[in-house]
Parts: sequence; C-alpha cells; structure tokens
Amino acid sequence: CACIWHEYAHRSPLVTFRSEALNAVSFVALRVFVLCYAGFCYLVIITTHFHYSDDVWFGFWMTLFVWRGYHSIVRIAPLYPRRPYYAFLAWLEREAPDLALWRRRMEKLQEVEQS
Repeated sequence: CACIWHEYAHRSPLVTFRSEALNAVSFVALRVFVLCYAGFCYLVIITTHFHYSDDVWFGFWMTLFVWRGYHSIVRIAPLYPRRPYYAFLAWLEREAPDLALWRRRMEKLQEVEQS
C-alpha cells in the first residue's frame, strides 16, 4: 500500500489547496505519515510474533524490489517491441498516463540525440 501511495500520490492528490506552498507542505506531511504508518505496521507484525522478523524483513525488500523492477521494465518495454514479454507489458500498460509522459520524454531525448 505504501509503494502504491508513494508512486501515484503526487499525480492525483487527495487534498489540494489554493497555495502551492500548502500543497507542498501537506504532501510532505502526508508522505511522512504514510511511511511512519507502514513502519509502525511492520513493528506490530514483528512484536506480535505472527511472523519471524527475518520473514517480515525479507517480505519488505522483496516487495520493494519487485515493485521497482516492474516499473523499470515497463518503462523500457516500448523500446523492444519484438520481444514477446516486453510487447505484452507495453500492451498491458499502453493507457497509463505516467508512461505516456515517459514516452514523450524519451522521444524528445531521441530527437536531441539525433540532432
């Protein structure tokens, strides 16, 4: 849940203020709260002995690596349209607004490199 919030919260904020400074402060405060809440939940799981501490630690890192790995692969998937796995991921994420922005940035970089 914290990974999803961290990735997408700045794209569609829950609360918007008229002042940009208040928006920035509220975003930082909410981000700190979510990360503290996630840390607190991990501590509760560990202290109640529902799992061994190393299981929780391994689960945290595994979730983080899979989440970041998937998003890294999805960003480069359109560059390799002939590979079936990348073609499938590009098709799966074709309407994602954040990836449309990423593709526009990549096209601009390619134009700059070609000139």
